[in-house]
Amino acid sequence: MRRKAFWIKLGGLFLTTIGILIPTHAQQMAYVTNSGSNTVSIIDIDNNTVVGTVSVGTRPSSLSITPDGTRVYVVNTGSNNVSVIDTATNRVIATISVGPAPHFITQ
Repeated sequence: MRRKAFWIKLGGLFLTTIGILIPTHAQQMAYVTNSGSNTVSIIDIDNNTVVGTVSVGTRPSSLSITPDGTRVYVVNTGSNNVSVIDTATNRVIATISVGPAPHFITQ
């Protein structure tokens, strides 16, 4: 399993984060934060199509995928928390409260 994360920068501001989960035996998926709609889009990168959307906290700003590819952690800047998405079901399984105005997450 490989994973990659990309941050899109425009005018000195990071706009969104794309996390790509690349299983060696299944579809390739990208997880993209959508700050305007408080969601994460799931994109099948083999077909370049959105295959799902997950509602998360307010103003998601970045994300990180666990090394084993089973979880996506999404930083929600507006609601001061982190949503945990289970990649098997693509549902939020936990919400973790953190300090004010979080922006980035790393591993």
